Parts: sequence; structure tokens; C-alpha cells
Amino acid sequence: MKVVITGATGLLGRNFIFELIKRNLEQLDSLDLVILGRADAAGANLATRMREIICSEGAVYMGLDPKQSALLEDFCIQQLRFVPLDLMDIDTGDVAAAIGPGRIDGFFHIAAMLDFRDTDWVTQQLEIANVLGTEHILKIVSTLNVDSFSYVGSAYSCGNSTGLIAPDHGDFSLHFRNPYEISKLKAESLVKRWSEISGVPCYIFRPSTISGRLIEPTLGAIHKFDVFYAWGAFFLRMKLKLLGSPTEHRSKRVSMDVRVLYRPDAGLNIVPADFAAKAMLQAWEHGRPGSYHLVNNQETLHSSYLWMILEAIGVDGLTQVDAIPTELNPLEKIYYKTVGKIYTPYTVSEPMLFDTSNIRPILDQAGLSCPPVDEKNLRILLDYAVQNDFGMSLNEEHPSPRDSAVLNVLQPAIIGIASQLPSEGPAYWPRLDALVNSGNPPALPGRQ
Repeated sequence: MKVVITGATGLLGRNFIFELIKRNLEQLDSLDLVILGRADAAGANLATRMREIICSEGAVYMGLDPKQSALLEDFCIQQLRFVPLDLMDIDTGDVAAAIGPGRIDGFFHIAAMLDFRDTDWVTQQLEIANVLGTEHILKIVSTLNVDSFSYVGSAYSCGNSTGLIAPDHGDFSLHFRNPYEISKLKAESLVKRWSEISGVPCYIFRPSTISGRLIEPTLGAIHKFDVFYAWGAFFLRMKLKLLGSPTEHRSKRVSMDVRVLYRPDAGLNIVPADFAAKAMLQAWEHGRPGSYHLVNNQETLHSSYLWMILEAIGVDGLTQVDAIPTELNPLEKIYYKTVGKIYTPYTVSEPMLFDTSNIRPILDQAGLSCPPVDEKNLRILLDYAVQNDFGMSLNEEHPSPRDSAVLNVLQPAIIGIASQLPSEGPAYWPRLDALVNSGNPPALPGRQ
């Protein structure tokens, strides 16, 4: 079997590869895996990164014994193939030639740019990476002998839809929370039109908010602390500045007076990365071409995960409000200019119910069900996040993201803001107020 994958180092991509290899452990010699990608920010070679990811994290995921681990290492050295690819700059001819001739069972386009900000520059970059990047990928696939093409979109590309949301629902006339959602729907539309013209069967997978693992070891494991994790990272950084010492942030509690806008009756649909990977592979192997939601059966209420995050990091003082207060304290001003600005569109959305009727029989056949992100499992996710400081290097004077963690839009903003906050507790409010009102808050970052 020959499979080509983009986005293999990402959260869903790596878990998908782990699951693909796990299901083919007894016939690894027949698995031809081609990975498309680029060097990381530190310049680490794609082949080096992927072999390390598969042979370390992947071996734990698969529960391998020493003999199997040795076979996996041999597979990574001898059979994995790597092709340079940058969604921002693709030479379709070179990539197609590097992939080589021969029948390809499945081409999986998982790579994408994730950025929830609503600025002209971000919108342009999302258009280049997610829309034009997908168009270039389709041009590559058009020159190959591909049995099927799979595209990973987003469940939230349905915009502010309500009621039961079909997995192929797409309406550009709706209100969208950010340009990212629009870019994913545009790319999905390209894939559908291309499939109609080319005749190549296509699978479109729409995951919701992806979390750490809840089925395979290590439970809670995640390498990139996005979305609700980044919300926690913001308050952890604020706590650190209040304490003035990185050595006490786990042992001491602090109180922060912050009023957060969210709907108590709604939440986020959070799906564990390992379940999403298993469901995607199961649908590809046993389902018909079409659109599928990779989601949980129910939302995790904002009132549950927000409070549990603050409890996990030792922060008190959160108050729920139904509208952004007119008179904000200094911390609230920073919150609503950064983290709150990005995520409030999600915390005020009406409850969303994603239709999974077409994938449920496929998963039932395999005895696969999505773990609920309830209090018990949310605690597992948060324990892992706390142990890893939500991906932040807290012991540095000017922290920076650790490895590939926290590459989303929040972490640099958190670092930039927090580095300017004094650390003498409540006395910092007047100076913080002056910083916010100066009109020069730290700039949000660019590309992930």
C-alpha cells in the first residue's frame, strides 16, 4: 500500500501516521509511506524530525516491545520517503517527480495554516497557504495515479450555523468567526469541484477542536497547545508575572479579577487527536467517498473547561458575563485585545450539533467511539498541559515557545504582553492600565 501525506508533523497528521503504521505492523515491508513537508523553524530536517517522532512518540502510541521498536526503526530508515514541500511556495513539477510513478492508494492533504486573527495580512497568508496551497496540491495529484484524495478541513467552516449541521454543509453567505474558517471552506470547495472534474474519489474530513490523546498512550499527550490550551497559557503567564518567580507557579494560587464573556449553555466540540486519526483511517478504509465530521458526540461546556483550566493552574477570580463590560480593568483590557478578541466569537456562539450519521455505522463496525471530554477526561488533558506548562518555557527571562509547541497566534502575544508586566501584585494595575491605554500593546505575531 502506498500513501502520501502532507502535514505529518502536525497534531492530527502524526497521530494518523501512528495509527496507519500500527494497523500495518505485521506487513511493514508492504507499506510505502511518502511524507511531504518542510524543515521546522530551527532548520531541523524533515526526515530527521519524522523519524524521531515515529520512533519515540509513535512507539509509545503503538505499545511496541523492543523487537517491534527495532523493526519500526528499520522501516523509518529504509522505507519512509520524504519530499520537500512548502504550501507557500510549491513547485508542482518537482514535487510530483519526487513522489515518483506508480499507483497511490491514498493521498492525504492534512497540512494547513492555523491563525484565528482577522487582519488583512493574515487573511492574505491564509489564502496563500490554505487555498492556493490546496490548489497546488490538486495540480500535483492530477499528474499522479491516485485511487483517492482526502482533504482535512474544519467542522467550524460551517460558520455560525445552528441546528443539525451536515458534514457537507457550506454556505459562504453565512457569518464566519474569522478568515481561517472561510479559507478552509474555500479549499474544501476547490477539492469538491476538482473531484467532479477529475473523477478521482474524494474524502473530506472535518475535525472540530483537536485535543490531546484519550485512547492511546501517552494519555493527554499533545505537542501543540492550541485553542482552549492557549487560553490557559495566557492566564498562566499572567500568574507568573504576578508571582514574579517561575519556581512557585505550581504551588501557589493567585486571584485575578477578570470578567469573561461566554454562553453558559454552549461549549466547544473537543475531539481527541487519536480518536480523530482512527476515525479518519476507518472511514477511508471502509466508507464511501464523501464528507465526514470527526467530532465528539457533545460539546464540552465553556463553563466546564474554562473553570477547570483556571483551577488546574491555580487561578481564582473568573466571573462569567453576558456582555463585554463597558469599564474594563487593566487585565481585562489586555484579555479582550488579545486572547478574548480571538476566542470570544467561539464562546458566544450558539450550541452546535454536528451530524455524524454517515460515519457512525463505520465506527460502530470497528467498535470505535469518541471518549467524552467530561470532567474526568478533561482533567487528564489538563494534567498533561500543566506538567508541560502549556508548552511555554517559563524559566527564561524572556520565554520562547518550546520546540514546536504553542506555534499558534497566542503564544508570542502572551510572551510579549507578559514581559512588560510588573510583578508586584495588585500594585501593578495603574502601570498596566497605562500600558494598555498607550495604544501600543504588543503586536500579535504573523505566520504560525
